[in-house]
Amino acid sequence: MQISPDTYVVRMQNRNGIFVTDEPNLKAQAVGQAMDFAESRGKVALPVTMSEDTVTGLTDWSKIEYRFKLVDKSDPRAKQTTIATGRDGVDKKDDVYAELMKLDELRKKGILTEAEFTSEKQKLLNRPK
Repeated sequence: MQISPDTYVVRMQNRNGIFVTDEPNLKAQAVGQAMDFAESRGKVALPVTMSEDTVTGLTDWSKIEYRFKLVDKSDPRAKQTTIATGRDGVDKKDDVYAELMKLDELRKKGILTEAEFTSEKQKLLNRPK
């Protein structure tokens, strides 16, 4: 859904119930949809924020809201890999998930080899938190 001339939002909701936590999958789906949408327009999805609400009761559902901007592939901001998370919108510099998604996108485009992707992924996963 477009919310301003260059900013869009993807909202995902898990309706599997209170006993199934699926936030990582919801995040991956939201980011994937944003990247596919941007690619269909010859652009890059630049992360802005990601907020999540987890299940808190029997009638509540896990929700993810992912906001992104469309920028040209040549835009220097297209290399950004961090996003603001949570309800307060504070930047989270160690957003490993977003960085892994960016690496995966580079691998899919053939910019990184499988070996380079694996090496960089391990560096991300092994860095101190």
